[in-house]
Amino acid sequence: MCRALAELKNLPLPGIAAHGVVDDIARKMAESISGVQASSGGEARAVFLGNLAQHHPSYSQIHALAQEVAKLAGASFGVLGEAPQRRCGGGRRDSGRGPWGSLRSRG
Repeated sequence: MCRALAELKNLPLPGIAAHGVVDDIARKMAESISGVQASSGGEARAVFLGNLAQHHPSYSQIHALAQEVAKLAGASFGVLGEAPQRRCGGGRRDSGRGPWGSLRSRG
């Protein structure tokens, strides 16, 4: 999509996207985030990476590509951090014996 976005906006291709392939899906995604479509004019745009991306072996490349996509699209960029899992009652799932369990006061 990075390559499609650069082509759509007639901007120089970022080096990290040099080997990217442009297909119809990439073009549609580029049009959507770039604001070229009439329905998206003037709307705020953002690119976020989440938990799955952070745990991918190629995260550094994914991060760099996402930053370039955001830059080319004039969008904000952010990384959503991993949040602790909670039970319905609001308590933590761990038993208190994890790495932070030993730091809790037992008194």
